[in-house]
Amino acid sequence: MTLGELIAALEAADPTKVAPNGFANPHSYRGYYEDLAFEPARNITIGAMLAAARSAVGTTYQGWKGGDYTMTADTDVWLADEGYCGETLGPTLLRLILEGAQDAPSLRDRLREALTRPLPCPRCGSTRPCRCYVEATEKTDARLDALMAVLDEETR
Repeated sequence: MTLGELIAALEAADPTKVAPNGFANPHSYRGYYEDLAFEPARNITIGAMLAAARSAVGTTYQGWKGGDYTMTADTDVWLADEGYCGETLGPTLLRLILEGAQDAPSLRDRLREALTRPLPCPRCGSTRPCRCYVEATEKTDARLDALMAVLDEETR
């Protein structure tokens, strides 16, 4: 797959969807310096992958043993950590990436997850229920309920 084909496929997808396994950070591919590689990335939007791909068009990267390589729409693309060889980024792999993409969690869901993530007890450091942890959790739950009520009002 070429960089131009990759961009066209990403443009046809919903940019707000989040791919659990995607790519970012374009660089000169270690296997063939004139080719372009992207590093694997987790939980990245289709829009961010598209931005990374578009940013590579016309950009000059240095090869691993020297030389400057300018990427074009006709440049072949790979999936590889910088400095390593990797996999061809072809239609099948891209289809799997795009099919795995999901709706981004809402702000409400992200806040709830962040605010309900277990934290160590501020008194004893335990992450398991303890007497002081239960007291702190009850206070946190009350604050969380109040915050979620405000958020509900703001997002209606």
